Amino acid sequence: MKTLKFLIAVVLYYSGILNLFLLVKEKRAGSRKPLILLYHRVIADDDPEMTHSIRGMTTTPEIFKAELNFLKKKFSVISMNNLLKHLEEGTAIPRRSVAITFDDGWRDNYLNAFPILKNHEIPATIFITVNLTGTGDKVWFNKAIMIYKAQKMEPAKIMNIVRSICKDPIPPEELPENIVGFVDMLKPYNNKLIKEVIDQLFEASFPA
Repeated sequence: MKTLKFLIAVVLYYSGILNLFLLVKEKRAGSRKPLILLYHRVIADDDPEMTHSIRGMTTTPEIFKAELNFLKKKFSVISMNNLLKHLEEGTAIPRRSVAITFDDGWRDNYLNAFPILKNHEIPATIFITVNLTGTGDKVWFNKAIMIYKAQKMEPAKIMNIVRSICKDPIPPEELPENIVGFVDMLKPYNNKLIKEVIDQLFEASFPA
């Protein structure tokens, strides 16, 4: 599947179909609508951090470089401050504008992504989870991944804890078949309930 996606991307890029698609989309939109690209993590496949990361939330440094090269050729990469200024003042946004953002403020954003962004002279905005800064704690879905992968609890016991805390909507009786399903199952609940669930599961999986 990964190879197929790569081949499709190569065909779209070198055939000119992508340029045609972007042109048609611009004309249909009737205005210069900016794009915002959201990233989370930039880490290598063999980085230990991958053991508690969701594949869909990561990209490798090599792929990130290639993506920035593509953006510089096909788009006008602007900062979020610049984009907001255009929107607030009602001035024309540059054609094919795109702004780059990172969610959560991972360490690799600075160690891996920042040098690449600096080398390409491309701005980016990082949204930091400030309540975790300096605490040594992890974001809840990071813990959820660790719990799911550790397999130190019976699936039924995990779901018993989830169902004892989360009532609306009522969670499924069986543990989702993959990590993404497990994380998505918890997303509808408020932060307080999610924290309660994750804290109990984490303590049971990784006792002090």
